[in-house]
Amino acid sequence: MKRVLLIVAAFCALGCGSAPPPEPAPVPEPPPLLPDGTPVGEDAIEPPPEPENPRPEPSAASEATPEPGAESPQPEPAAEAPSAVPEANLTVGSMTVDEMTVNDLECRLEGVGFMTTLQLLGSIAAQKKALDRCAPKGDAPLVRWTFAGGKAKDVVVEGAADGKVKKCVAKAAAKMESEMVGDCAAYFLVGAAAGAQAAYERAKGGN
Repeated sequence: MKRVLLIVAAFCALGCGSAPPPEPAPVPEPPPLLPDGTPVGEDAIEPPPEPENPRPEPSAASEATPEPGAESPQPEPAAEAPSAVPEANLTVGSMTVDEMTVNDLECRLEGVGFMTTLQLLGSIAAQKKALDRCAPKGDAPLVRWTFAGGKAKDVVVEGAADGKVKKCVAKAAAKMESEMVGDCAAYFLVGAAAGAQAAYERAKGGN
């Protein structure tokens, strides 16, 4: 019995020793990469597809910006209406004296002073009744005249409603009196105020 035990012990000394430790598993190397970081090989990630409607590139015209300090083109100013009296030294847009309204008064007079406008409008207003009878429903003819020798001369009427009104206004305007000397032109608003204003707006190109 002791001999059997000794034989078993001898075999254990030869083959029953501790087994050597297992070798570590090799670590896989990372796949090579492209310059943009994309892996190469079967596991490579495919790039995203191009959009069907790519965004258009801005044109050169849209990218163009004005240089610093460059002035943008300015619209040309509208041409001014010609003056009824060249080189006028007295102008009045609209004025009413003794219920007589005169628009766009222009004059080239000698010795224009502080009271010149009132004196001029007073000479026109003195003929209001005669002027109103020319167009009771209202009119706004353009009247041109010259003051000389204390009276109005060379009276010209433009834009009256008809020939009858034209002659009547010219006759009434010829009776204006003033010691002033020079040329004048103005729209006389005669007759009914509403009709006269409407006629004036038509004469000036309004509706």
